[in-house]
Amino acid sequence: ELSASTTTIRVQGAGGQESAVITATGYDSTGNVITDCSSNIEFSIISGPGGGEALDGVPFPPGPAVVKTTSSGTASVSLTSGSVSGTVYVEADIVLAGDCSTVISVAAQTTPIAIEAGEPANILIFQAPTVTSNPDGSTSQTFSALAQDLHGNPVENGTVIFFGLVDNSIPNPS
Repeated sequence: ELSASTTTIRVQGAGGQESAVITATGYDSTGNVITDCSSNIEFSIISGPGGGEALDGVPFPPGPAVVKTTSSGTASVSLTSGSVSGTVYVEADIVLAGDCSTVISVAAQTTPIAIEAGEPANILIFQAPTVTSNPDGSTSQTFSALAQDLHGNPVENGTVIFFGLVDNSIPNPS
């Protein structure tokens, strides 16, 4: 069984929780926690955004498996975020030692852990190429904006952004 302390963490440096504890527990064929033999639990990131996320400091990609030896049937690693938002999947393989001949080796995968973008740090404004003449004699033009965190990740949907138009006209000095 594989569990995570949280299913959402933030990109590095964006404020908020940047890590989650992933815990693997091995069970024998009768459903009891393996406590009578030693085993290695190998943790690996099998999929992620590739922004420097890591298990116990081992970055993905390519990062080798992080191996924890246990005789209690349970082991944990820390997943830390990188600079790119996205979803991370961690896998744990239980590799049993010679004194565990009656127990089979198992692999388990976590629920997705989301690495969320940080707060808005940059706003890019895009201007449509055409100006529309309206029936009342006014004109209109479409603008759109993209809000990004400090790493350039788009901020989460629903983030409220306020912006307005500044009149840059310079008065005639006459």
